[in-house]
Amino acid sequence: MAGTYGQTAATIRAVIDAGLHIPNDIRIVGFDGSDNGWRRTEPAG
Repeated sequence: MAGTYGQTAATIRAVIDAGLHIPNDIRIVGFDGSDNGWRRTEPAG
């Protein structure tokens, strides 16, 4: 794996190895940088 997918996998492994739980202890938010800005998305429904 490379790029953001590899970084995400490494982050998740580190969180699990530390004994933390997703999303109870930590939330992982992704950003692909495609338009160099953050965009808020609302849940469907």
